[in-house]
Amino acid sequence: MVKLSKKLLFVFLFVFSLPHSIFSQNPKQIHLHYYIHEIVLGANISSVVVTKSSNHPYTTRFGEVTIIDSKVTETPEFSSNEIGRAQGIYTHTSQTQFSLLMSYTLVFTNEEYNRSILVVLGRNPYVKQPLKEMLIDRGIGKFWLARGYALMSSASSNAKICFIDLLNNIKS
Repeated sequence: MVKLSKKLLFVFLFVFSLPHSIFSQNPKQIHLHYYIHEIVLGANISSVVVTKSSNHPYTTRFGEVTIIDSKVTETPEFSSNEIGRAQGIYTHTSQTQFSLLMSYTLVFTNEEYNRSILVVLGRNPYVKQPLKEMLIDRGIGKFWLARGYALMSSASSNAKICFIDLLNNIKS
């Protein structure tokens, strides 16, 4: 029993020390700039409300959950080159103001970062702040164990602009 506990402790310590040793090897900084096109009406919608709250005023939409699978492009034009998809969940989490908890993965499909993924998480106070800060909570592929932040703003009624600043070890 004691031998098994020592082995489990060693495995636990190894796994949790791994990310630190990886980041201490001269991580590179990357800046990304992209547009998320969220379509809420029409034939090709990319944002669907799956849960509505029936017992709370519509002003905050508290309890409402929306699923997204939106096109991500290099420029604000919907017809521009698609570099990936933003796939995830928006949840209305405040009872007193219109605000979202946004959790989505940025799945890259372009040649440079194909099959790489970033996880974006954060609070979006929607109208109150023109620029929203989000957390980059890891990634895979070329963004393996990336950490950083994203700044999001509305570029138009359908497109959100996102600037990402990453610190990670780029895999080539």
